Amino acid sequence: MTEPVATLPAPPADGTALKCQCADLWGHPAAQILLGESLRPGGRELTARLLELAPLGDSAVVVDIGSGPGSTLELLAERGLTPVGVDYSPSLARQAAERPGAVVAVGDSERLGLRDGVADAVTMECVLSALPDKRAAVAEARRLLVPGGWLLFSDMTIAEAFPEPLNSALAWVACAGGALRPEGYVGLLEETGFSVVQSLDQSPSLGAMVAKARRRLALFRGASGVGLLPSLEEFVGPELTALGRTLLGHHDLAAGGRTVLAQVADAVRTGDMGYMALAARAS
Repeated sequence: MTEPVATLPAPPADGTALKCQCADLWGHPAAQILLGESLRPGGRELTARLLELAPLGDSAVVVDIGSGPGSTLELLAERGLTPVGVDYSPSLARQAAERPGAVVAVGDSERLGLRDGVADAVTMECVLSALPDKRAAVAEARRLLVPGGWLLFSDMTIAEAFPEPLNSALAWVACAGGALRPEGYVGLLEETGFSVVQSLDQSPSLGAMVAKARRRLALFRGASGVGLLPSLEEFVGPELTALGRTLLGHHDLAAGGRTVLAQVADAVRTGDMGYMALAARAS
């Protein structure tokens, strides 16, 4: 029997709990404050670049898997395409549904409720690395596409094994613990019926997003210290505070976040972590 090209990391045992924790984290306004509205490296600019690689006709249906707050859906509508969003977080799905022209549903990337061949293109941006069953999610994306349809993809990468000390449950919840090497993503797509047309190294975009998050966290902490803003614990509420303390291993969320962001910045600088984008066609 031929070994699969892509060796996938084993996620924490309870995949449903993992996805719920991801939804809670990324659905909170604090995530957008720290990371920006799109919640991913490169933002709308990278999505626009990927769209340039995929010639889509007017009103082409594009399903955005893991649509988050809807910045990609808005861009698709601006370009005369028909955007459909799916997100695991009800709060993010509600926010995305407010974008002009967007149709959004709450759904699981590994078990989408859409019919076969409904889409001319699928976007999946900074989503796959957080999913326990990556093959199922890629197979679902392939199932949605018409023959020759496009997958526009971006995600976290690692050079080898996930760098210590970041290899933890936090990394999975922060959408990085399940990251693959670039060739791992390519192999996984090829195993699932895609042909990669072009891939792009976008690691500088990850570095820039981390640097922005570090600046914004420092500003938030400073404003909180002089009473202009509540503490981070007050801002995120008791449930997310409890989750954050468990994942960060630190009672002070701001201090713990500062430490983790510094570790990620170091990993990006050394090349242990990165970010890639690619365009692939359904074969």
